[in-house]
Amino acid sequence: MNYWPVESCNLGDCVEPLIRFVEQLSKNGKRAAQETYNLPGWVSHHNIDIWRAANPVGLGAGSPTWANWQMSGPWLCAHLYEHYRFTADREFLRARAYPLMKRLGGVLPRMARRGWPGSSDHLPIVGRRRMVFWRQMENAPRPAPVAQWTSR
Repeated sequence: MNYWPVESCNLGDCVEPLIRFVEQLSKNGKRAAQETYNLPGWVSHHNIDIWRAANPVGLGAGSPTWANWQMSGPWLCAHLYEHYRFTADREFLRARAYPLMKRLGGVLPRMARRGWPGSSDHLPIVGRRRMVFWRQMENAPRPAPVAQWTSR
C-alpha cells in the first residue's frame, strides 16, 4: 500500500479504498486489542492484509523488537488526517476519521511509558522507528479543537 504520496500528488480521490480498509481493520483491531492486550480501543500490527488481520503473528518466535510492531493503526490514521488536511472536509473528519483516531486512544496511552527526558516511549518499538513516530506525534497538530465539535 503506497498511499503516502496520494494527497501531495493531487490524487485524493484514490484514498477511499484505504479509508474503507482502515474502518474495516479497526473492527478486527478491537478484538485484537481485547484479546492480546486486554485493552479497549483497537490495535493493528505489522502484518495486516486483505483479510484485515490485526493480530500479531509469529507464534511467539522472534524478538518483539522486530517481530511485533503494533503501531500500524496510528500510521494508517496519519493518512486519514492528511486527507483531512488536504481537503478541509470537516464532515469526513467528524464522521469517519476522528472516531477511528479517538478509538486508538483506548490502547496507545496505556502502552506508553516515559522514555528519555521529555518524551514518551511506546513498547516494544526500538531504534529509528521509535524516534520517527514520536517526532511525528510531537509535531502533529493538536486535535482538541476538533474534539469540541465532534461531540455535538
